Amino acid sequence: MPRPRYETGEKTARERLEDAFWACLAEKPFDKITVADVTKRASVNRNTFYYHYEDMNDLARTVARETALEPERITSVLAHIFRGGGSEVLARIPDVDRRADCIYLLAGKNSNAELRQMLRDALIDTWSQAFSIDFKSLDLEGQLAIEFVLGGIMAIIAYRADGHDFRLHDLYDLGFTHDAMHFLRHVPSVHEQLAATIGERA
Repeated sequence: MPRPRYETGEKTARERLEDAFWACLAEKPFDKITVADVTKRASVNRNTFYYHYEDMNDLARTVARETALEPERITSVLAHIFRGGGSEVLARIPDVDRRADCIYLLAGKNSNAELRQMLRDALIDTWSQAFSIDFKSLDLEGQLAIEFVLGGIMAIIAYRADGHDFRLHDLYDLGFTHDAMHFLRHVPSVHEQLAATIGERA
């Protein structure tokens, strides 16, 4: 199948499809969103959709991965917290508020168990890349530490998705990020890499 064309300066077909996905998810349940819904809103045809994605689940998995912080940003943010830093680090992340809003949609009222699992998998995958760890190979203490932190993150996301109005910056002020760091210290490879990152930037 030939690559879809687009004019210089315009959003690509892939970008329009992803924008359309978020708009659809804001309006109705993921289970009810069809390829036709997304292509119509994106003003592309079905062939263009299937050039980029296998199906709606593939599109959802892709946007979940792209919404999660990149591995290098994860280590940077956590190293900042490790040093006792505050929420100003978030200002250096491009589109951080938009990313947060998208994550809330993935866990919100129009989500389902499968979509939330995609979000969880995306978070585990990026954390694993950030710290060069295989989650399944960790000892029980390490797995439980990461599960505890991830469970807290997912609970906060769900709480925000249910309509409670707060920003990522607020979590710093409440001290949750520093509490999370306490548990991540139970994973030696995470602790060592954060310490090394601090050393590199000292």
